[in-house]
Amino acid sequence: MKIATVSLMYVNGRSIDENVDVAVQQLEVALERSPDLVCLPELFPYFDIPIEEALPAAEPIPGPLTQRLGALAKQSGAWIAGGTFSKDDAGYRNTMFLLDANGEVFGVYHKMFPTTGELAAGVVPGDETTVFDTPWGRIGAAICFDMNFHEIMDGQGENNVKLLLFPSFYHAGIHNCARATQNQYYIASAQVMGDGHPGGFVVDPLGRWMRALRSTEAAEVLFARRDVFPGSTRVLLEVDPGL
Repeated sequence: MKIATVSLMYVNGRSIDENVDVAVQQLEVALERSPDLVCLPELFPYFDIPIEEALPAAEPIPGPLTQRLGALAKQSGAWIAGGTFSKDDAGYRNTMFLLDANGEVFGVYHKMFPTTGELAAGVVPGDETTVFDTPWGRIGAAICFDMNFHEIMDGQGENNVKLLLFPSFYHAGIHNCARATQNQYYIASAQVMGDGHPGGFVVDPLGRWMRALRSTEAAEVLFARRDVFPGSTRVLLEVDPGL
């Protein structure tokens, strides 16, 4: 399985549409390398958008954002995950969506532990962990501060998740390594960059992690081949030789 994560620079003064345009440009760069799955960061359309402005702009899923990215997924044959504010019958959510190779919404995960600022603004917590049974095996999800809570991180391991997608503003440092080792799954993270945020990574079940390999002013793109799912005994990282 070939995984790409796209970590985007936090730039002041962009609109929601401009944030999405930048993400799409960098996603297209990643898709040139023919990954099986690409992950974008938490809330990437809303970088530098005050939450009181961001939430009223939240879309349902499916919606215009997933339709735009879904067209890229269908064109490329890659699965695409990313984080956004969404709106459903319960209210506003901090959500990770997963699009399949046909560009359809395969599933969503709602952040179970929003920050105090998100809660105060009206973000509704998710009430359950989510697993996605994909063609490669079982994939889980966590967003940002979810990393700090055992019921999510250990629960994913108990659910036989082999790869955890972690779109986030919060790097979590060595905590990633501990979670991956304790639960014997890989973690692939797309992050915010700049202002002390170090960018994305992949961590293996032995707790070894790697920074992004290709950097531009706008983004970092990490590519890795991982023998993530059953039937393989290899655990060593094989960097995409095209980079």
